[in-house]
Amino acid sequence: MDQLPNDFLSSESELQISGETSGYLIETSKWAKFIAITFYILTGLALLVTLVWGSYVFNTFSSYRRSAGDELTIAVVALILVAVVVGVTWYFLLSFANKMRVGIETENIEQVNSGLNALKIHFIIIGILLMLGLLASVYSLSRF
Repeated sequence: MDQLPNDFLSSESELQISGETSGYLIETSKWAKFIAITFYILTGLALLVTLVWGSYVFNTFSSYRRSAGDELTIAVVALILVAVVVGVTWYFLLSFANKMRVGIETENIEQVNSGLNALKIHFIIIGILLMLGLLASVYSLSRF
């Protein structure tokens, strides 16, 4: 396997971003912004639909159960938790998009690094959610 020279990222030879790479990063930031805003809109619509139809479903089935108040509380808390997690997750992707665009346009490496850090945090959160989802799937499959 090829190895990089020991001084590849030393202070004497800084990593340079070419024009082609800048173009790729700007285009990536535009797509990231589009995806983040789209997910914010879809989350808002899902919350709206859940609140409208959820109250209808809850009112329909609440006459059959005595502990309907407890279930409503649990549902509201779960809905708020999901909205917060989604909001934070896509905030970091939107932050990446904005910081990367500004960093490339102003040639500010600190902004570029900050944008890449936001992208790293976004992927960490997505990875954790993916693992939790897989564990929940395995658990639900094991109950059969």
